[in-house]
Amino acid sequence: MAGAREQTRRADATEDLATVPRSTRRTVGVTVVPAAEMPRAYLSDVLEAAARNAAAAAGAAGIRVLEADEERVGRLISQAGDRVWGPRGTFAPNELRALAFSGNPVHLAIEDRDGEPSVVGFAVGFLGWSPGLHVHSHQTGVVEGQRRRGVGYALKLAQRATCLRHGVSEMRWTFDPMVRRNVAFNLNALGARAVAFYPDFYGSMSDSINAGDASDRLEAVWDLSRPLPSRTGSMVDHGPDGPVLLHERDGRPVVTGRSAVHGAVLQVPDDYERIRARDRELSGAWRAATREVLSGAYAEGFEIGAVDRSGYRLVRRGEDGRP
Repeated sequence: MAGAREQTRRADATEDLATVPRSTRRTVGVTVVPAAEMPRAYLSDVLEAAARNAAAAAGAAGIRVLEADEERVGRLISQAGDRVWGPRGTFAPNELRALAFSGNPVHLAIEDRDGEPSVVGFAVGFLGWSPGLHVHSHQTGVVEGQRRRGVGYALKLAQRATCLRHGVSEMRWTFDPMVRRNVAFNLNALGARAVAFYPDFYGSMSDSINAGDASDRLEAVWDLSRPLPSRTGSMVDHGPDGPVLLHERDGRPVVTGRSAVHGAVLQVPDDYERIRARDRELSGAWRAATREVLSGAYAEGFEIGAVDRSGYRLVRRGEDGRP
């Protein structure tokens, strides 16, 4: 019986390998000037502004952001990951220790409450080189009860300051296009770009948030040397509406079939996570409709450029002044 199981396992592995293309190197590139190529005076200004921004964000959130420079910090992050995503929600403590020890950005957010420090969030990233040198920000998690107070923003700005200090001027990560508040945060608050769309990027996931749902993802690219967007104007409307490619009718998604153009709008639910928790069939319908529209739009050279009251606005790549 054991021999039969092993043969089946090897056959499954062989089948999986057969479907992997010879090269999985991404071709999605965005022009970001490496820190080493920036003029010295300009780089000094960028570093100073990034440190100032990070300190201000942490102060506004009422937290301290620490870099994981010892083993116990890795244990605290691993425990916080379990609180956000369920058991084994993030890296194991020994893996976090190795990542931090080898120079990767691993951060912990602490709130000092009544004289006792309390973990409220964390961020874990690591160096990557495809399609160019960058830090991949794999996870930024904020524990339940501490969200929507600026903790995630402070963690991202701490990552930014750390990366720039070590000569890395580009950060990338993936995020779910269905979670509208995250899309708005990444594009409007940070100024990142959603440069690519990947259906079912991770395959089946088993954590407490994503289990049972498809893992469609957008890829964010953040030029860390650029000034941050104004936080007061993050949800202002971005001009007149173009054609609507996806909208809601009687609570259900409707794909209009119209062609993607600059300024076209996708209307997605304000709270997809609530829909997913209550009605898996309906959330699946929204997931499938959004996938259909985004797959077509990205294939035609468009990307989500901003989020406003109308929904997601498409821009043609390069028409916002960035390549």
